[in-house]
Amino acid sequence: MKKLVAEATGTFVIVFFGTGAIVLGEDYDGLIQHLGISVVFGISVATAILAFARISGAHLNPAITIGLVVARKFPLQKSGGYIISQVLGGIIASLFLRIASPGNELLGATLPHGAVSMSFAVEFITTFLLMSAILFFVLKKTHSTIAPALVIDTLIFLAAYLGGPIRGASINPARSIGPVLVSEHLQHLWIYIIATTSAAVCCAFFARLIQSENVHTLR
Repeated sequence: MKKLVAEATGTFVIVFFGTGAIVLGEDYDGLIQHLGISVVFGISVATAILAFARISGAHLNPAITIGLVVARKFPLQKSGGYIISQVLGGIIASLFLRIASPGNELLGATLPHGAVSMSFAVEFITTFLLMSAILFFVLKKTHSTIAPALVIDTLIFLAAYLGGPIRGASINPARSIGPVLVSEHLQHLWIYIIATTSAAVCCAFFARLIQSENVHTLR
């Protein structure tokens, strides 16, 4: 139970502060600009990792949990509880933001700005890179949480800053599900679930293939 609470709380932190920065920028005439929003997302992810990595592993992302299962680095029987906790954390964060800002239409919902294919492609690529970084630290079996937090923080910042204007920057189904459910803008949610999850799964299979080839080479 402690691990599930950690996953829910960590995801809450990411969605509440990250999308909260978007809401503040919209409600107060650009109080927080795009750069600031990207920084907040990066810092909130790094903070959640540092706070909860030693408790639950700090997946904080259903796509990452599924990818780790496919990579055989996380047990399938535990994945359902993790995913439900992550999604609930995001939904609760968005409910709090709805209370704080009842007039905000989107609550930081991820929506494509332009071609759907472009949004899908950028989500896939950025999630693949994120999964690659996570698997690097998992396979390296590092005991430090600072290095993973810094690398993932940087990736999230870059993805949000460079990709945000294209597709709203998700890289995390739980980050997207909460705002779109509460704001009732569900029409493009499939992009942020399918693109991110398929990218994590592809990366996991790729990592397994490389490991297998390395083993055969050593023999």
